[in-house]
Amino acid sequence: MVEIMCTVVILAVLAAAALPYVETYIGWAQQVWNHYELTVLNEGLTAYQTSGGMRVSHSLQGLNNAAEVGAVLNALKTGVTLGGVRCAFIAPNSNVDPTQLYAQGQGDHFSFVGYGTGLGMYGTGGDGMEGNIMATLAADDITPVSGLGAWIGTAQAAANNTSNYLLLTQPSSSTVIGFYVEGTGTLSINWGDGNTNTYSLNGSPQAISHTFGSAGTYGVTLVGNVTYFESNQEAGIGGANATCFGGNISTMTGLTYLNVQGSNTLSGNIANLTGLTYLWVWGSNTISGSITNLTGLTYLQVTGNNTLSGSITNLTGLTYLSVAGSNTLSGLVTNRIGLTHLYVLGSNTLSGDITNLTGLTWFQVSGSNTLSGSVAGLTSSYFIYVAGLNTITGWETVAANATGLCYLEQRGNTVLTSTQVNAVLAGFRANSAVSRSTTTNRTIDVANPGNGAPTGQGITDKAYLQGTITPPGSTYWTVNTN
Repeated sequence: MVEIMCTVVILAVLAAAALPYVETYIGWAQQVWNHYELTVLNEGLTAYQTSGGMRVSHSLQGLNNAAEVGAVLNALKTGVTLGGVRCAFIAPNSNVDPTQLYAQGQGDHFSFVGYGTGLGMYGTGGDGMEGNIMATLAADDITPVSGLGAWIGTAQAAANNTSNYLLLTQPSSSTVIGFYVEGTGTLSINWGDGNTNTYSLNGSPQAISHTFGSAGTYGVTLVGNVTYFESNQEAGIGGANATCFGGNISTMTGLTYLNVQGSNTLSGNIANLTGLTYLWVWGSNTISGSITNLTGLTYLQVTGNNTLSGSITNLTGLTYLSVAGSNTLSGLVTNRIGLTHLYVLGSNTLSGDITNLTGLTWFQVSGSNTLSGSVAGLTSSYFIYVAGLNTITGWETVAANATGLCYLEQRGNTVLTSTQVNAVLAGFRANSAVSRSTTTNRTIDVANPGNGAPTGQGITDKAYLQGTITPPGSTYWTVNTN
């Protein structure tokens, strides 16, 4: 506990090397230790902050070395002499531990909010991890578990002073939390209920779960060089009950693989997770940020309430792209010849020519995208769906040559003549005995407004397909035409 000395008006003085002399008069009524607020020390540290010493919000990171820490603490202990009585902010002989200083804010809004409370805030590792964690817990009205400040420092040191951490909030609706992780070195986890664990990370996903003794809202802190993080409704990590935690993913900057689904409510900006190669987020999560600089991505699947933005133009290694929901991606798909799966709906505005994307096995696009080109070369596809503002040609050719095609729906800006519709039906009939890769999706839909109706042999082929079962499976073809 900080001891305040002197019961008269105190002159707050902060004099440190290379800093201007700062004075502030403070009345005794303000110098009351009230819960987590101590106005005198507030004023002293505010003076230091506004003099240029403080740079990072939610921590005392501005005190970068022992000399600066000592200068501030000594000034607070020295105080001034008024009427022959020495008045100090802190008892002169007290052993003040800078790791127990808890503050938040910047500039004129800087506020010291605790000392000796177990809320250690001085980020001696230089990255403000402790301060950020404590501030987040306070914002979420979660009481930090006793000793968390000291534990964070130890955990950070055990992981070679890593800056990677993840603070999860486990709601009272579940007493189980779980996830898969991999990485390098030591992972330390503080479960927020007085229990802690350490794990040796390696190149294989480890299933980690924890059961709380009672329902409550807990802050779960992970510190370590995690490269892989996954949580879905898998039995190995607690099943469906393990998928309802929240948190901000942006602090886990070393991630290369992120897969979070189910009822989790993760948020955060992924723009700085530049090492990501795999990103799959859906469900109740609200991930945001631009993917423009995530140039290492090979797999991107994001739907639901997430709001990703940015351009895919420089994501040249993409093999799987599936984006819908509230995301607003843009950019060119032209020459993304490595793509095998392209599914883009919603408010995204992709453009470009798909003609040479011949590796696609699934092609589904609608919404505000404006793709062009021909599907004629998509002979490996088993699913093709085009609607919205896209202008795609080559339908009769792909129907004849994509022998594994299970689903074809032609909408969008292209209008087919009766001759082209007849050719589509003829192509499917010619391949109707060829086994498909799936047992479902036996659909041909060329009823786009403006398309011609089948004629002559086209009518015969339509009837034939509607009475045909293509192996494997037991369903007849659904054929829709005008």
